[in-house]
Amino acid sequence: MKDEIVLLPNPNQLILLKDLQKEICRTISGFVPVYPICLKCGELCAVTDKITKADVGKVFLDKGRIFLSVGLEINGNAAEGRIELCEIDEENLTKEAQESFSAEAILSQEEIPFKKLSPFRIVEMNSEEYENGVHWEITAEKWGKVK
Repeated sequence: MKDEIVLLPNPNQLILLKDLQKEICRTISGFVPVYPICLKCGELCAVTDKITKADVGKVFLDKGRIFLSVGLEINGNAAEGRIELCEIDEENLTKEAQESFSAEAILSQEEIPFKKLSPFRIVEMNSEEYENGVHWEITAEKWGKVK
């Protein structure tokens, strides 16, 4: 079981992020969505952390995974967070899809429908990986907002 502190987008932004996931997976063959959609950052330590900045950056590819970067200010310190959107589906990735892979060009064209991640929930989340996926649960939460 793994405990971590993450940010969960508000329901309206969550819908927009799911739409972005679908568009990326439709446009770039061989990728599947990742759940839960949450922002992870090593500098998040507790649900009581004070977040005063959550500026949405760009979509990027890193080690077979597609992320959305978010510039944060946590307890007065600058930090960089990321929301994992999609990952390569290696079981169903065809040889043709691997050879025609041009995710970087496609990702640079993706429009993010909002500039700030706010309001949000800061949550303590327990997760456990199983053969068929990940089981996760929220054990503590607090709503936050960037002004």
